[in-house]
Amino acid sequence: MQWRPQRNALPLYTILLLALVLRLIYLNFQSLWLDELHTMNEASPRISWKELFAYLKCCDQHPPFAFIIERISFTLFGHNAFAARLPSALAGTASVGAMYLLAKEIGGRQLGLMAALICSLNPYNIEYSQEARDYIFAFLFSALSYCYFIRLIKLPSRKMAIQYGLFSALLVYSHYYGLFVLASQVFLAVIFLLQEKGKERTTLFKFFLISASIVTVLYLPWIPYFIEQLKIKSFWITAVPSSFLQDYFFEYFGKVESIKPLLLLLVFFYVAHVLLYAKKEDGPLKRNTLPFSFLLLLSWIFVSLLIPYLRSLLVVSMLYPRYGIIVLPAFILLITYAFQLIRYPLLRYCLLTLFLVLTLADFLFVRKYYSSVSKSQFREMTSYVIKENKENYPIVNNKTWWQQSYYLEKGGSKAALLTEPAAGLFDSIRLKSSVKYRLEGFWLVGAQGEKMPDENTKASLDSAYQVVQQKQFYDAWAQLYVRRDVSKAKWIQVKYDQFIGGAVLADQHLLALYSGSVKTGELTLPKGKYRLVITAQGQMAKNDYPHLILYCNSKKIGSYYLNADLEDKEFSFENDLDGPISITIEMDNDYSEPGKEDRNAFLQLLTIKALN
Repeated sequence: MQWRPQRNALPLYTILLLALVLRLIYLNFQSLWLDELHTMNEASPRISWKELFAYLKCCDQHPPFAFIIERISFTLFGHNAFAARLPSALAGTASVGAMYLLAKEIGGRQLGLMAALICSLNPYNIEYSQEARDYIFAFLFSALSYCYFIRLIKLPSRKMAIQYGLFSALLVYSHYYGLFVLASQVFLAVIFLLQEKGKERTTLFKFFLISASIVTVLYLPWIPYFIEQLKIKSFWITAVPSSFLQDYFFEYFGKVESIKPLLLLLVFFYVAHVLLYAKKEDGPLKRNTLPFSFLLLLSWIFVSLLIPYLRSLLVVSMLYPRYGIIVLPAFILLITYAFQLIRYPLLRYCLLTLFLVLTLADFLFVRKYYSSVSKSQFREMTSYVIKENKENYPIVNNKTWWQQSYYLEKGGSKAALLTEPAAGLFDSIRLKSSVKYRLEGFWLVGAQGEKMPDENTKASLDSAYQVVQQKQFYDAWAQLYVRRDVSKAKWIQVKYDQFIGGAVLADQHLLALYSGSVKTGELTLPKGKYRLVITAQGQMAKNDYPHLILYCNSKKIGSYYLNADLEDKEFSFENDLDGPISITIEMDNDYSEPGKEDRNAFLQLLTIKALN
């Protein structure tokens, strides 16, 4: 990239600063999810380079560039989530600059600034700029490869051929889909070579040959790895729908319903201009901006996606939105050019402002990207288990144990990790088939779409173990199973159908508290400190949720407001009585308007655990 000082550079630097802020802010708000945990383990400084490349060959089918960058970042800043996501945030910011260079090369500085601004606020670009994977690098080098491809066509030179070759090599080392981008450029190169004559054709061919040689020589060491990927005949991606192009297009701009009509209008407006005005331009195609841009974008989008689509139909499904991020620069360029074609500046900038405001409003206030959890909460689930697992009970995780191991190690867990298939493992525990399985208790955890045990699985353990503690997170959960004779001494559970008062909703496994209070029967608790966890949810009325107050006999333990989700709320209390106690749960803000609103609370479980 050639960052030359230029006059009136303030708008570009302002856009880049905005892009950097949007990509660095709340960088660690979300937990690392499954694929990012692959990055943490595979690029870990604690394993050898040989092991890293072995993972990329057998298990995580990606080229090595991003993983090498991650390894360097871990070495410099530590093996943590911030160090993992920082390279992506910086690459995402650089991609905004790359969009400026690319659009400027096609249509001038104004087009470049608009493309950079749209890219800086693009939800898809921001999201993958905050993910410790290689997708944003694919975006960056796809844009730069095309930028220098255009420069080579317009002004052929050895320097330009070398730069184009280097950026193209970085592209194919960032993601395998980079090969499809190169295929689209080969298609275009043939067209432009055919347009040239005599010496100009020979010169352009020579420089293309230099670029191709650079890419080939640099990619040779990775060919054995690439061949291994060609052997894959089954993959986790499901069948690709025929509407994938439209679906991806909207997804890349945030799937914002309010801007879909505007996006379609811009596409039609651009294509209409090409059909109406392109033939009126004289001279070589590479000098005529509108038809040149159309041929470029058409080839970039359709060739780059057509090849993986056909392979998905004929061999194995391999087309997925985030893999197609290689064509997002082309989509941004298309939309930007459509804005540029609007003849009246006031209308152009009003529509551009509307587009950006609606995009940002949806991103910040509808999706709540920076405040709403959207990634599997491995971090929170693992932290909870480590905190609660004072007894160092084994942790059972047979599907995502390798990914979770990063957080277990980081949190200092000393518990054994059991990774056998759940069904057989439960039988071994229930039958105490060896010393290893004679357990006082164990934690069962799951994430990344894994469901909690069904009733049949629970029943297989029910005679010996019971769930005494559990917590749900976003796309993750944890359950503590304890042998019944042990749980009686440490845990007391009162289920929804064991309270005095209220209305049992058996089909929902809930106790409805429509008004007043409910209480437990007499509970025998020795003097000491206890933790109480209540699992409940509420129904809003008059813009307010139920407010609960909890008492141990007549002594207040605590109070809180419910919300619409079934959640756990934890309180600590001390029992200083010798006799039996009872826990009372009171709703003190009941409200009902017949036929309209009714504020109600719904209880599922009360768990009391001794802390001493």
